[in-house]
Amino acid sequence: MDANLDRWIGQFLQADGKPSKSAAKIAKQTIHGLQVTTVDVSGAYTGMGGPMGAFSSRAKADAPAMPGYRMLAAIAEGPEGSVFFKCAGPAKTVAANRPAFDKMLASLQ
Repeated sequence: MDANLDRWIGQFLQADGKPSKSAAKIAKQTIHGLQVTTVDVSGAYTGMGGPMGAFSSRAKADAPAMPGYRMLAAIAEGPEGSVFFKCAGPAKTVAANRPAFDKMLASLQ
């Protein structure tokens, strides 16, 4: 789980040059008996890395980071394994969709 959180947080750069981990908000909660870890991070988005990054339009190594982005993400630990949720985009868009993201997490069973 920590590796996923670190990778997601690492996709953001901070304007002051500090590590994004210090700016990220990580929380743990229990939803209907499931352990759920959430992260909320903002900054300049560098895009997805790893094997799925090759399918991203931002896969080019020289693509600039996109400032003013935000990501809400969650890992729900279920009896048959973990389930991952991510919502990333312009900060205003993600903020407007925060209630829907929280409602989706609240519906987990």
